[in-house]
Amino acid sequence: MKLKNQKGISLVEVMIVIAIIAILAGIAVPSFQRHAINADLKGAARELAGDFFYCRERAISDNQQYTITINTGANSYTVNCPPTESKTRVISDQRRGNIRFSSTTVTQYDFRTRGTVTNGTIVFINDLGSTATIRINITGRTNVEFNLQ
Repeated sequence: MKLKNQKGISLVEVMIVIAIIAILAGIAVPSFQRHAINADLKGAARELAGDFFYCRERAISDNQQYTITINTGANSYTVNCPPTESKTRVISDQRRGNIRFSSTTVTQYDFRTRGTVTNGTIVFINDLGSTATIRINITGRTNVEFNLQ
């Protein structure tokens, strides 16, 4: 018995493909969520490091002292660039994973006109237990290290 030219796919073949896609999606979604939460931690740390760089550059160029004040209770920090600019950023706004300050050695960083700053360490943590450690040295350089879970 000879089969005629078959065209198309059977319902069984479609169901097998859908089952394989569902299994792969079930494996990939938790991994993607973990990646997204850790990416937000990285973004928060880099945003603060960028604000440190910004304040240092402004202090040098404007020949005026600027500050960044850490408020661990409110989970925020304030960038104070007088006379026109002062902004408060909340760490967990628009982010997943409940990012918060874990510790800080100094709560106020003073950027002097020569580019020097109060040195210290700031640590962020998220719900996964991943951490981002920002170290600021006296020359105003920042180093960000991540320990991702």
